[in-house]
Amino acid sequence: MISRRDTITFSPEAFAFAIGLIALNWIPLMGSKAALIYLAAMAALVFWQPQRILDEGYATAAIWVMIGWCLLSFLWSNYPSQTIRHGLQLALTASMAVAAGSRLSTTTVLRVLLVTGLILAVCQFGIGRISGSGAWLGLYNSKNQLAQFAMIPMLVGLAITLDRRGRRYLLPGVVALVAGTFLLIVAGSVGAILAAMGACTAMVAIKFLNRLGPWQRLLVAGSSVLLIALIAIAVSGFFDELSQLMVRLTGKDLTLTGRTTLWQAAFDEISKHPLLGEGFRGVWVVGNPLAERLWAEFGIADKVGFHFHNTFISNTVEIGLIGGAMQLGLFLYTLYFLVLWAIRSPSFESLFWAGYMVREVILVNSEVMFFAEFAADTVLMFMAIVVARRYQLSLRAPAGAVRALGQTPAARYSDRFAG
Repeated sequence: MISRRDTITFSPEAFAFAIGLIALNWIPLMGSKAALIYLAAMAALVFWQPQRILDEGYATAAIWVMIGWCLLSFLWSNYPSQTIRHGLQLALTASMAVAAGSRLSTTTVLRVLLVTGLILAVCQFGIGRISGSGAWLGLYNSKNQLAQFAMIPMLVGLAITLDRRGRRYLLPGVVALVAGTFLLIVAGSVGAILAAMGACTAMVAIKFLNRLGPWQRLLVAGSSVLLIALIAIAVSGFFDELSQLMVRLTGKDLTLTGRTTLWQAAFDEISKHPLLGEGFRGVWVVGNPLAERLWAEFGIADKVGFHFHNTFISNTVEIGLIGGAMQLGLFLYTLYFLVLWAIRSPSFESLFWAGYMVREVILVNSEVMFFAEFAADTVLMFMAIVVARRYQLSLRAPAGAVRALGQTPAARYSDRFAG
């Protein structure tokens, strides 16, 4: 039976969150205009309840310590003004995620992701931009960006179809699943398709674990972990044999991006500044000798949208082993608690976040997924950290009690954090 908590009501905070997400996805086309819309939505959300800001900041201190380190790196950055500007933008990006993740129920967050995913999917079809190679671009500047967006409505739709509680959202959920899958395919990103396969496998396996016996659970869990690990390694481009197979099947060489060359250049830079790095956003800057050399070597004429093809390697070059350890710690913490939540209480909310984190596990090996300023993926990653924190706090609360970050349990912020 659907509880009264599932009644759809208008929430100004949810509306502001939705507008902010949509604006972030329009930045590649609209630029500063979309960024201003995001900032307005973020400010409306954060200051709707200004009395909660300090409590939420304290409860998510690890996020702000990491961002503080990014900002502090201006002291040794190659380009201090660049570091300060982008560091402040990262703080603004995190502000909406922390406020939304703290104040909205996990069910409301999934509703917002469902609605915004459908709206943006329609926009992708309406824009219909195609690259010179024939791949769809939609609102974005690369097929990888489109593929990463497509996985969100796809995972939301799959999560809804897996949970009987989601039957009231079944029709839009199926539409989101089909639209996301279609966009993922037409984007033509092999890595993203493999990541989607791994995430969907994990969600289905987690959903049905409780129906199996102990040995069956062990077999299914072990097989799923092995498959996800193999996919992650494949996306990294380490398997030469698999790379050649992908060439024969798709005409795409997994190592054509020159990842090994880029990684070697990254490791060389890390060895020069191991603990502190070269400053947040202090590497891929016009005029920086390293960036100029790599742009020239790989033929990147516009000098944008290029990176070291690995989240933690790329970020460590900028903020050093200290900052990289902070980010890795946050990532592993979030992965553990969100997967634990899904295993203990498989619902469309928990299954989505578990699938999202599995996607991240796979794609961090080939893309820079976080933490980038004014990026929807970064907002979702910050939100994942907040949701994981909320679940951890719920484990300490009495049975049936629910805790919103920085506040005592309140029915308004109810979540599906069952046992």
